[in-house]
Amino acid sequence: NGSVEVGANASLVAQDVNITGNLLSDSAALLDIGGASRVGGSIQVQRGAAASIVGVTSTGSMQITAMTGPVTASGNRLGGNIQILANRGGVTLNNNVTPGGVMQCKDNLPAPTGSGNVASQKQDQCVGL
Repeated sequence: NGSVEVGANASLVAQDVNITGNLLSDSAALLDIGGASRVGGSIQVQRGAAASIVGVTSTGSMQITAMTGPVTASGNRLGGNIQILANRGGVTLNNNVTPGGVMQCKDNLPAPTGSGNVASQKQDQCVGL
């Protein structure tokens, strides 16, 4: 019950979990969440070394910011927006769905790659994804 916070240099590897609040990761060594996992709030990942978010259902938004290592977000279903901002380790986005939300990718180097993402609007570096 509640939110899960992954702190500096920590790692979280979780499959098929149910988090009733938010999933927050700040400066973590690794965030790897997948399976049939559910997040009752938003997913916020920032300043970490690596992240993999695969097959997660969330009622909120997903924001991935200032990651230094590789990031994969695939097959996620979100109730809010997707923001991918200022990442430097490479981001792969495949088959994420946010029917009423905006998908925005900005200031990432290199630009995110992927396909099959669904959003009401795609902006900036997300346009072709």
